[in-house]
Amino acid sequence: MDVKELRIGNIVRIEHQESVQDEYCITGYDLYKMDDGTDIEGTEILGIPLTEDLLKRFGFVYKDGHWRNGVITLNYITTDEWFEFEFCFPFTHWLKNNLKHVHTLQNLYYALCGQELVDLEV
Repeated sequence: MDVKELRIGNIVRIEHQESVQDEYCITGYDLYKMDDGTDIEGTEILGIPLTEDLLKRFGFVYKDGHWRNGVITLNYITTDEWFEFEFCFPFTHWLKNNLKHVHTLQNLYYALCGQELVDLEV
């Protein structure tokens, strides 16, 4: 994974030799130690696929065909198995962003709202 995709607090999957950590929170030290953007001292970093269960953990509720948390709304694209965020600029066009992993939702939410997307089960 490219280090440019990550921020402190992103939740990712870590695979190191024979061990796996399904949910790992990236720290500033991790970002500092990433030398080529693909590993932390030989550890592979993978995105966690975004699922409906994870959206619920982040406070999203399914209503009227959309996932909402009071701030942003997502659509689920079943043919390609990803969530899609749509935003309309006034009098111009729709901006669409495909979200396949938890860290991309976290980054989008932070960019739009200026606050972290909180995991309600932590």
